[in-house]
Formats: sequence, structure tokens, C-alpha cells
Amino acid sequence: MANEATLNDIMEAIVGLNQKMDNRFEQVDKRFEQIDKRFDTLYDEMDLRFQEQNMRLDLIESKLDQVGVNRILVLEREVEVIKANLKKALDAVAQLQEAK
Repeated sequence: MANEATLNDIMEAIVGLNQKMDNRFEQVDKRFEQIDKRFDTLYDEMDLRFQEQNMRLDLIESKLDQVGVNRILVLEREVEVIKANLKKALDAVAQLQEAK
């Protein structure tokens, strides 16, 4: 009977250890789940920041494009003014040559 009592004690100890191990594994699993959730949250935040940054870059590019277009339009107007002035100057030269 002493052996039976000892065997029962050993079995109870093993069952107790198994339960403790199961509890510990559950705690570890819960911790990993928390880490995964935190990682997902951080990833989503980072993704949002990148999207915001890309939107800002798109806006800057759009503004730069508009500035470029405006500069081209101004240059085209200036070229038209220069052409008109050159035409007037050439007409004046032609009139002077005819007058000679």
C-alpha cells in the first residue's frame, strides 16, 4: 500500500504539473496573441502614416506640376509679346528701308 500511496502521489503530482504546464502554455499563448494584436495595430498605424505621406507627396507633386504649367503659360505669353515686338521692329525696319 505504501507503493500505491506513493504511486498515487506521483500520479497526482504529474497531473498537477501537467495542469501547471497547460496553464503556463495558455498564458504564453495569450501573451503571443497580445503581441500579435499590438503588432497588427502598429502595422496599421505605420500603413496609415505611409498613406498620409504619399497623399502629401501627391499634393506636393500636383502643386509643383501646377507651378510648372503656370510658368509655361507665362513663358508662352512672354514669347508672344516678344514675337509681336519683333514683328513691329521688323515692320519698322522694312519701312525705313523703303523710305531710303
